[in-house]
Amino acid sequence: MELSVIIINFGMEDKVIVCIESLLETQRRVDYEIIVVNKPNPRSQIDCLKQFRGQFALGGLPPIRLINYNQFGVGKMRNIGIKNALGEYLLMLDADTEVVDDLSDLLTFIRNHPLCGAVGVKLLTPDGNLQYSCRTFYDLRTVIFRRTFLSKLLPNHRIQRQHLMMDFDHNDVRRVDWVQGAFLLMRRQAIADVGLFDEFSPFGLEDVSWCWRAHKRGWHIYYFPQVRVIHHYQRSSYSIKSKRFFEHLLAFLKFIFKYGLPKV
Repeated sequence: MELSVIIINFGMEDKVIVCIESLLETQRRVDYEIIVVNKPNPRSQIDCLKQFRGQFALGGLPPIRLINYNQFGVGKMRNIGIKNALGEYLLMLDADTEVVDDLSDLLTFIRNHPLCGAVGVKLLTPDGNLQYSCRTFYDLRTVIFRRTFLSKLLPNHRIQRQHLMMDFDHNDVRRVDWVQGAFLLMRRQAIADVGLFDEFSPFGLEDVSWCWRAHKRGWHIYYFPQVRVIHHYQRSSYSIKSKRFFEHLLAFLKFIFKYGLPKV
């Protein structure tokens, strides 16, 4: 099998359905499977397994597997998907995305670049605006700037412009430090060499740390804008007193303790 698409679900069944439908509509030339790693929600009246099977129980569709997993954490849940995947390439795909384009050219690209360990694509907002999905590695200033009111107060500050790579043409293919995990196509050989995702915190830095380790092992990370994906994620800046800010800061400190500071 060429491709395994791994989607994690924690109470977003409706979004998962839309995400899968976008794959079924666009991926006509790819040999792939879909794996949904699901955290059961006792408060939900939806039987996820029944819903997914009922919605997609048609002939000629790719295999769709649902794996129930009772612990929560983006890194943990993606690792479960990786361990159960059959594909030569593995796509980490957020539930709140819709794939717009066929992935054949992207798969050809990664196949023709043997040092490409992972590749991201052009993420768009629902109204068609660019999301800055390829970025430079964090330093402490960047974490504080991006996770507080400063990112909105000073949107064009050089710290933010450099981190988000705002000043390069996002229609060009290029090597980058890391790409967002909302759409992260990974080579199985690179995962075997680099390892699984870190599990620093429920949300935070698993995509950054994997790309950092991949660089250290000699793999390249690419941005490939010829494939477009709509991402419904709504980012909010965090108060310096908020729980999410401290979760992200703690994950960053764990990253530094384990790997050192990526960039000064």
